[in-house]
Amino acid sequence: MIKLTYALYGMQSEADESRIADAVRSAFVTAQVSVSYTCSTISVSLPDETDVEVFSRTLNAYLTSMSFRLADISTLQAKVPSPSIYKYDFVQEREEKKARSVPLAVFIASICCVLVLTMLLTYAVAAGAFTAKLRELYANSTLGGIGGNQTTEGDSSVGYEELSMVKQIFKALSVYELDDETMMQQAIKAYALASGDIYAEYYTPEEFAEMTSENQGEFEGIGVSVVNTTTEINQFSYATLTIITVFPGSPAQESGLVPGDIIFSVVDKDGNTITVDEVGQTQAINSVRGEAGTYATITVLRPSKDGFKTMDFSIERRDITTTSVEGRICENDSTIGILDITQFDLTTPTQFEQTMDALIAKGCDKFIFDVRYNPGGDLQSIEAVLSMLLEEGDAMISKVDNSDVKETDYVKPVNYKGEYASCSIEKADIGKYRGYRFAVLTNEYTASAAELFTANLRDYDLATLVGTTTFGKGCMQSIYNLASFGLQGGIKLTTAWYLPPCGESYHDIGIAPDDGYDVPLDETLLEQYENVYLIPDEADNQLAAAIEAVK
Repeated sequence: MIKLTYALYGMQSEADESRIADAVRSAFVTAQVSVSYTCSTISVSLPDETDVEVFSRTLNAYLTSMSFRLADISTLQAKVPSPSIYKYDFVQEREEKKARSVPLAVFIASICCVLVLTMLLTYAVAAGAFTAKLRELYANSTLGGIGGNQTTEGDSSVGYEELSMVKQIFKALSVYELDDETMMQQAIKAYALASGDIYAEYYTPEEFAEMTSENQGEFEGIGVSVVNTTTEINQFSYATLTIITVFPGSPAQESGLVPGDIIFSVVDKDGNTITVDEVGQTQAINSVRGEAGTYATITVLRPSKDGFKTMDFSIERRDITTTSVEGRICENDSTIGILDITQFDLTTPTQFEQTMDALIAKGCDKFIFDVRYNPGGDLQSIEAVLSMLLEEGDAMISKVDNSDVKETDYVKPVNYKGEYASCSIEKADIGKYRGYRFAVLTNEYTASAAELFTANLRDYDLATLVGTTTFGKGCMQSIYNLASFGLQGGIKLTTAWYLPPCGESYHDIGIAPDDGYDVPLDETLLEQYENVYLIPDEADNQLAAAIEAVK
């Protein structure tokens, strides 16, 4: 006989002795069993021919299903045995070892025992053994991952301990090969998504590099700017992406996309069609982006009188170099210059100054700033442009953080280095265009920095506002390069509320046009020309109103 003694944990009283012994005897008919509550042990006598390793593993799994644990079996500390252990191939094991005799009765009894256990322990493996392993992981874990194991009441690091615990669970139990870097990136993305900040997102190193290139006016994609939105369809709300801007000459414009189109679903890199609501807005944007020469496949909802028109697009991605400012002379009045400002990126200050100087040189002394479909952009960019229109010392933008601390940016000379050098302002640049007459043309897709631009010209009584009420995004997102913290990638989150010079927030409200200049775009124009960028100046009723306002 072989006698084995194990340390047994989990017994609560002497009553457990007989309960455990009876259960083990029923499951292992060839075993003689003795259980001691006082010593916390279980002793088992087995026939000489018994494979000790197989028996030990099977016994441990069986006791685990009863919420007990054989703590001194070292092979079970790293991994719970897979279900196949209960279907142990005795024939193969016997062939791999040196020949030895096994009584037929013992062999048959062992086979029967294992088969019975296979059925009895199916639930135990799925529920009992794994649950006990989780308890073991928690009991034995140092929880030394992010945040460590030293916590106090109310310490937020307990959340990081949970993340560390989940990581250990997957490491111990998952049948899949795990990519730690990918899992951590997705965990951070999920953290940003669950923050309640619809603008928060984590960028992988590759995404961060792409985002940085976009801010500099160069990127690969289809040529649209989008904002996170929620769309109601048949009384259900879905996370979506609404196109704010379609860049002129871009693949998106050539394919027929227009501002106001709502991206409902995308095809991911594996060829699967997924809704924005399912995958999240950030991941949906990543699916639209991609290398030049490849195709982005999307389904959009185009608002119509009857609800939405569903449209599918397959658009080739290309290298996109944005021109954020374009200028022209009004056809009916050569003294009026029209500047289309599509966004505020790092190219905008230089392009704005060059365009203004060129139009002034051609005799223009009145200007229309068309910021319809302008989604906003970079804070330094808009402040540089505003500095050319305001006076030194004028307040431009106030930011209120989560501690209600207010910080106000004033017009002054600034000298930036590196990628922001184009946003530098010399003393001679300040107020260089202030003496001219202006009108600002807006619509419901004028957002963020473009709204701050509009509000400044309104608050200093420098321009007439024409068009329709703006989008209403009065919050600031900050982007941090995580390399500064010894990590990879970048993070974006809302860090402040914007206030224009008047001190009144326009968030979720928008900026209304001046009295008498609330002019919606003629709906028949979109039916006639299909794309807002194809509407000629002479047919644009909003532009006509702005021309009258600036005269």
